[in-house]
This record gives sequence, structure tokens and C-alpha cells, in this order.
Amino acid sequence: MVLENNLRHIVNSLNGFGAGVSVGAHSGVVRIQIVNSSGGELAAGQPVAFDETKKMCGNALPVIKVEDVTKPFGVCVSKLAANSIGDCIVAGPATVSITGDAGDFAEPVANGTGFKRADTGTARILFAAGGRGVILLGVGTSDIYDGPFAITYDAEAKQLNVAAGYINTNGTFAEVAAATLAPATGLLCVYSEIAEDGKWSTPEIKFATPDKYNYPIGKVKVNGESVVVSCFRVPVAIIIDAAECPVSAQADEENNNG
Repeated sequence: MVLENNLRHIVNSLNGFGAGVSVGAHSGVVRIQIVNSSGGELAAGQPVAFDETKKMCGNALPVIKVEDVTKPFGVCVSKLAANSIGDCIVAGPATVSITGDAGDFAEPVANGTGFKRADTGTARILFAAGGRGVILLGVGTSDIYDGPFAITYDAEAKQLNVAAGYINTNGTFAEVAAATLAPATGLLCVYSEIAEDGKWSTPEIKFATPDKYNYPIGKVKVNGESVVVSCFRVPVAIIIDAAECPVSAQADEENNNG
């Protein structure tokens, strides 16, 4: 939070920039000075994270390779040797490497040198072809979902929080309690199963493979310390099934034997 406030202060001070921050003329690009504290070389177009374990070097913020894609990041303007000072873009267009086939946004590849396509994020893809592209940093997220079964990740507690929602089982509505789960790669589903007496089990949220008793509500991808969640925006989980009525089954058996 302190780091985000510091970055916000820098960006909000555009009219009074010191030597450590600059604006590209008529380009809409906002750059800040950085010092490479990663211990290795950073490539041009490299996504970089701000290292809060190190002190600033004058006006330069210490940066490392991105490990947690949910935290603020910038794009290294030019190749930067270890302990060298340079610039990174925190808002505006930047040329980067991009992988992936789907998604209008770009997110850093954890511990990588480029970006990959994503469904949400703070970097909009303006153009991409042949593994290269131009992204627009600082555009904000693409509409944050906070409705039924909204999924969020608490990085401090290292847990997934899934909001309460609703389920329709054979036309009967019921509430589904909120859930807290350990992060894992897979699909999150609402589960409820009908018993032989025709009663449905208490609905619950869990990781599962979608089937007639598991209705998918979102997906989670874990990559090291990075956890990315996607909500399917499901207002109501719908499960339809029928159990054989014991009385009817007995009557059918008696008729067949009679």
C-alpha cells in the first residue's frame, strides 16, 4: 500500500516533476527513474516490479523481475545492467513481447521477460503480431466483478475468498454460503447432489471437474507466488437431475412380477 501511494503521488505530480520523472513529449508516456536491484540484467521491454525491501537511490526506485503479477509494475525502457539506473514506463504505450492466443489485456509473465494475454488487467493490448506488440499501461482493470460467486485472492492470508451466491436445483432456489479455500490451479464449482429420497445435499463451493452436480463459477491459476483468478459471472448455478422414487420403483417391480 505504501508503494502504491508513492507511485500515485509521483504520477499525480506531473506538473512539478523533478529530475527523476519525465513525460514523453506529446506521447502520453509517464516514465520514472529506476535502479536495477535484481542482481542480473534487465532487458528492454522487461516487466519490472518495485522492490520494497530496498531503499530508493535518489529519485530512482529499486526494481526486480515481476514475481507477483497482481502488484504494480512498469516496463523497462532499455537494457539495464545490474545496479544501473535507467527508466521504466508506468503509464502510456510500451513495446513488449506478447504470447498467448486470447485476451484483450496483457499481464507480466512471472519471473519472465515479457507479457502474456489475459482477460483482465491494467495493460490493454493495442496491437500484437509475431510475438511483439504495443500495450497501454495504466488503463485500469476491465470492470471488476463483485456479484454472486465473485472470486478474490487475499495475498497476505494466501487464500481464495468466494462470495455467496444462489443455486437452482430442479427449480428450487437456495442460497450458497461464501467459501474460503486454499489456492490451486483448476475450476471452482458449486456442488450439490440429489439423494435417493429426492433431497439435495447442502450446496458448497469447491475445486472440481464440471459435471451434472458441479456447476463451474470461475477458474484459478497458480504460478509460484502468483495467483490469477477469473470469474464466470454466474448469478445462479443451475443443476437439474432426478433420483428414482423408491415407491415408484417398488410399484414397477411389483407390476413386473405380478
